Amino acid sequence: MTLDRDQRISEVVEREQSRLLNFIRRRVPDARDAELEGRSFEEMAAATGVSVSTLLSRKRYAVRHLRERLRRVHDESTKA
Repeated sequence: MTLDRDQRISEVVEREQSRLLNFIRRRVPDARDAELEGRSFEEMAAATGVSVSTLLSRKRYAVRHLRERLRRVHDESTKA
């Protein structure tokens, strides 16, 4: 049984969000999601010790990767 398109998209988004959060957790093991959510990149950099440019680079990578994954989900769903 194949997953419907919306569920697949949600799963892709959740995986990519998890990957980005895991990157931050590896840098600062005691960082809590609630402590970083809604903060600016400058605040996250100060809290994690990771430079703003590194955080922005990881965000760009995550968005690019998410876009590619969503494009694949879309292409697969339009072929059916």
